[in-house]
Amino acid sequence: MNITGGSQIGRMIALEKKDLSPKRFVEELLLHAGGKLKEKGGGVYEASFPPELKKRLGRRRMRVRFEKGPGKKLGLAEPLIAGNPFFEEMLSYAQESGAVTRRYAASDEEKSAAEIAGRVKFRNFRPALKIGKMFYSPWIAFYFRLTLSSYEMAEKQATLYYDSFTRTISEDGHPGFHQAAWSETPDNTLPVARTRNHNEIFSQVLEVLCDRIRPDVSSFRRQALESFENEARRFSLYYKELISEERERQRSFRGRVEDSGGDIAERIVQHKVDWERKLSHEARRIEPKASVSLLAVEEFYVPITRVELSWKIDRLAFRGIWGYDVVRGDIVGNLCKSCGVKVREAWSCSKGHVVCARCHKKCSLCEAGIT
Repeated sequence: MNITGGSQIGRMIALEKKDLSPKRFVEELLLHAGGKLKEKGGGVYEASFPPELKKRLGRRRMRVRFEKGPGKKLGLAEPLIAGNPFFEEMLSYAQESGAVTRRYAASDEEKSAAEIAGRVKFRNFRPALKIGKMFYSPWIAFYFRLTLSSYEMAEKQATLYYDSFTRTISEDGHPGFHQAAWSETPDNTLPVARTRNHNEIFSQVLEVLCDRIRPDVSSFRRQALESFENEARRFSLYYKELISEERERQRSFRGRVEDSGGDIAERIVQHKVDWERKLSHEARRIEPKASVSLLAVEEFYVPITRVELSWKIDRLAFRGIWGYDVVRGDIVGNLCKSCGVKVREAWSCSKGHVVCARCHKKCSLCEAGIT
């Protein structure tokens, strides 16, 4: 898949499935789908597939390997690498089912309406808060590796987090990740909120990623072009000196019986051809390339308490939905409708849009006044 964009940098960046780590992908897929991967030695494994994958692959068990290689033992195992039909089918299954690494945070005691309301200052309205049920809302972490190659190669890793509750993307992720106690077993009493299609989320994440890495790609490109210019100057000095020597030799032969000026002229032409060929070769070699590999995907399920707000402005009734993040210990979803930042001082315009203190003079969303 290509990361599309209107810029040259966007066209330079490609997401290649072949860069995915096949072994890690298959291990995680089978772990969470109910299968097994057992090492048999010599780079060969035995994969046991759960019923749904068995139906799609037509196999219950399979001897597999994760690299191309010679040898009789390896040759008997199916290579689960990019291009292999079984591997491609497993990728499709994972994409459709959302089969990725999952972690669940422990649920905490529910907070009262007064405790939650105290975390935001309501300025020109006083909403009534109704506390709903707790549920799991996933944060989806996408781990990428950016590889830049030209004369030299550089690598950089990047992680982007998609918050399913607010539908926002960030680089920092959930502030409580490192402090929370994560488990692979969910609390079955908590329902799981439905998320958007993973393809839609992934496309949105790629757009953000392209913007994030644009400065790195631009800087690397500038360095590569500077290196090419230095090489071009070196070639220029070298071939100009060669041609100058040949012309000097050509002048010294003029008027002699054994004049070989024609041969010298041919060599001058050949030097010019070699010069152009060298420059063309270096231009191709120096052309900077950028590729982005998806290393892994993880879902962190965070307990959220549903918070319903209801209020009136000029006798008009409005409603809103926020949430209380148990792990973070804070309200989520309280984003300014005008600028998108987290609201700590809330104002409501006459059309019910909740905005922050910075935007409270006029709602830029609908141009309605705020009093």
